[in-house]
Amino acid sequence: MRCFIVPRGVTVLAGGTVEPGDKSFTLVAEHGSGTYGICSNQFLDREFRTIRYELHVTILNDSTFRYEEDSRLLMPGRPDVFHHRDQNTLVRAPH
Repeated sequence: MRCFIVPRGVTVLAGGTVEPGDKSFTLVAEHGSGTYGICSNQFLDREFRTIRYELHVTILNDSTFRYEEDSRLLMPGRPDVFHHRDQNTLVRAPH
């Protein structure tokens, strides 16, 4: 699971299933879900509704992993879904 709060008024609880030894996994949250879901304040739900959040994690070795995340939003005046994407590779610093 991954949970976080965006200070503007969005909460996300994303989850998925990972087996021991897996080197990659995906966590998902969807608007309206009673388990792994997204909740927003009234303004953001009306004007910038986050409908889906996905996090893909790949473990490269004992000290390095990569993530890609995609938050999908519906906005007035946009005919398509807006994708807010982020990705990075993180390396543990030596002691």
